[in-house]
Amino acid sequence: MIPKRYLTVKEASDYTTFSVDFLNTARSTGQLKGRRTAGPPFMQMGRRILYDINDLDQWILLHRKDGATHYKPKRWKRPIPKKALDNMRRIISKRLPL
Repeated sequence: MIPKRYLTVKEASDYTTFSVDFLNTARSTGQLKGRRTAGPPFMQMGRRILYDINDLDQWILLHRKDGATHYKPKRWKRPIPKKALDNMRRIISKRLPL
């Protein structure tokens, strides 16, 4: 049996584990909501939307992130109180005398 090269939106959704809505939004707006990333390449033949499996694989690999390099520490939502900062400085100065 010849392997299938082109997938419909539903099949592409199953293949990539992204929802059909995600693929439709990425295709219709040209980018993903709240992000600057373009969606996967697609073809339109009449009313049918098709995705090439090789294009989907390349698109997924393009957005792959390594764990350590992608990590961004969370920022404090509010400033540290002055009293807490003073306590931290006092503890650190006891451990590391200058």
